[in-house]
Amino acid sequence: QIVAPQLTSMEAKAPISLQWRLGKGRVPKCYGFLSFLFILGFILSVVVLSTESRLGGGTAPARGSRDGYPARISAPRTPNSARMSSKTMLTMCSRGHTRIQRRQLCLPHLNRHLQVQAASRESTNGFEEQDGNADQPVNRPEVENLVIIGSGPAGYTASIYAGRANLAPLVFEGYSAGGVRGGQLMSTTEVENFPGFPEGITGPDLMERMRAQAARWGATLFTEDVVTVDLSERPFTITSTERSVKANSIIIATGATAKKLGIPREDEFWSRGISACAICDGASPIFRLKPVAVVGGGDTAVEEALYLTKYASHVHLIVRDAKLRASKTMQDRLMSHPLVTVHYNKIIEDAIGDQSMTGLLLSDRKSKEQSNLNVNGLFYGIGHSPNTNIVKGQVDLNEAGYIKVSEIG
Repeated sequence: QIVAPQLTSMEAKAPISLQWRLGKGRVPKCYGFLSFLFILGFILSVVVLSTESRLGGGTAPARGSRDGYPARISAPRTPNSARMSSKTMLTMCSRGHTRIQRRQLCLPHLNRHLQVQAASRESTNGFEEQDGNADQPVNRPEVENLVIIGSGPAGYTASIYAGRANLAPLVFEGYSAGGVRGGQLMSTTEVENFPGFPEGITGPDLMERMRAQAARWGATLFTEDVVTVDLSERPFTITSTERSVKANSIIIATGATAKKLGIPREDEFWSRGISACAICDGASPIFRLKPVAVVGGGDTAVEEALYLTKYASHVHLIVRDAKLRASKTMQDRLMSHPLVTVHYNKIIEDAIGDQSMTGLLLSDRKSKEQSNLNVNGLFYGIGHSPNTNIVKGQVDLNEAGYIKVSEIG
């Protein structure tokens, strides 16, 4: 039987370790250790509860709950908290917490945040919104300050600057790539010449970073194709596949689309052997020190062929006609290069290969004779078509179809 010690008021205030030394009863030492664990557990529980109450960067705790999560997650008090992306939200939530606390406190809120967004997308028949815009009011102003048509580097850069100027731009992303936001870089495997990424970055990753930055600064992003633009009167009217809006100003950032040959396996080998940008993809490992081909006969094709000699083991220029259309200076440089072979009167019928391209099937325009050319890459140098059909007949275009702009100054 353990006899509880009888302590005076002064002794009761003494630490437990001192009470043992006073000899007031015999308390096993394991009881002191258990008491220490109990006190430590109580302190930790208070700290955790206090941390949970501060979740969201110091805002008041949410009232009510649903499925074990707060009914409303309070975002940090920043100017654009309503448009905060999931990644930004997780970063703010994690600030000042340990790894275990982040796992226990932040991830449930983030998961709930993503579930709400998924439900929102389903309720709008697959309409996609940027994470930061999920909590935006549905009602937009009757007339927008600024509408930007097109994504890609130009569209997103314009969105960032317009957002920082408090113009609250509305962006239609899908036009520049037929409904796929991000422009031509969405089909580029590696981007190695963009500042800030010494190890390189994929085209889609770079575009998603630009997109998130545009959303952070207040851009409303709609992944929709613009069908028509009416510039006959102000405010202008922009009609997409999902909605019609009016705007005081419009930025056209639809870019251009590379012309393609239309060969049977073109889509299969796109970005896996076929490219429309030698500068973007020429240094890629799949082309380095290997034979490649360029199709075209103008300055663009010759420039790409000469550029590729820096990386490829040999460059074959496929020319449809009997002569080049490039300038005399460019032709001289091409013909004098030891790593270039020009094939005249040739048509590319198809690409050859299994997992990646290993050759081209060519036919002679005169004899119709077919032959195989062993190359690991094909670069298009046949030009681009500007995506300006939506404003054709409403603004001045040059001979190539690009919008004419005023000279600076």
